[in-house]
Amino acid sequence: RLRFPTENPLLDVVRVRPFDVATFVAFGAAHIGICGADVLMEFDYPEVYAPLDLGIGRCRVSVAEPVETAGMDDSSRWSQIRVASKYPNIARRHYAARGVHAEVVHLNGAMELAPGLGLSRVIVDLVQTGSTLKANGLVEVDRNLATGAAGIWAGGDIVPADRNATVAIGHGKKAARQIDAFLRGEVLRRPVKHELASADKMNTWYYSDAPRAIRPILEAVRRTSGFAEVVGDYDEGTALYEARRCMSCGNCFECDNCYGVCPDNAVIKLGPGKRFEFNYDYCKGCGVCISECPCGAIARIPEAI
Repeated sequence: RLRFPTENPLLDVVRVRPFDVATFVAFGAAHIGICGADVLMEFDYPEVYAPLDLGIGRCRVSVAEPVETAGMDDSSRWSQIRVASKYPNIARRHYAARGVHAEVVHLNGAMELAPGLGLSRVIVDLVQTGSTLKANGLVEVDRNLATGAAGIWAGGDIVPADRNATVAIGHGKKAARQIDAFLRGEVLRRPVKHELASADKMNTWYYSDAPRAIRPILEAVRRTSGFAEVVGDYDEGTALYEARRCMSCGNCFECDNCYGVCPDNAVIKLGPGKRFEFNYDYCKGCGVCISECPCGAIARIPEAI
């Protein structure tokens, strides 16, 4: 029995599959329904309005892939991907917003098996604690550092990633961009990453030799008598010295070499932190700026005619 009367003769209760609740309401078979946000996201009926969050069943829809392949390549460079999911519409919209065509393998369960059996590269599924993913060798990825609560992001040690300061700082940058897009009511589109500056594009003659500073090491006898850090920190001066050793590969640090050597005055300074522009009406494509750029931040690209 799926329809039950109540003490109110004008009110009946019907029991349907969770995925059908939104459809019953949208097409007028029911006046009100109770379902998860995942159902509303999947069907996205304009006729359905969600006036109340009951605050139960705290889950999130996440992308997951095998631990051994997570982070091995840049998802922003993908053009297509095969996804296993019970949420085909959510999966397609997620990747379409990033310019990626998603071939969705529609499954009703056991999504965690799909990557290991070669059925898909990733899965899009409902996640609460992540224990089922972990048991099947999967890890959450591409959550844009979002948590299960709308408008809250996380990074650093509490998300799957390398445990170092560089990654944590990168998480902060990504989260800041996501928060900005969230507050604007937009979907963040990842910018296309620049080509890596390989060693042959660097002009290392610009840099002076600077040997790496050695971090202080606690004596062996003191390591067994307390809980002091074995590898010590740099003091402020040494930390600044180490920072100056960075060659800023592929990233302009405004050394002004290009501005100074351009014979055609085609390089325009935009101000501190804004780098440069090139006036192509003046530029003859001689390449002097490229040969003088220490960090390989300038490239010469043939103009389409």
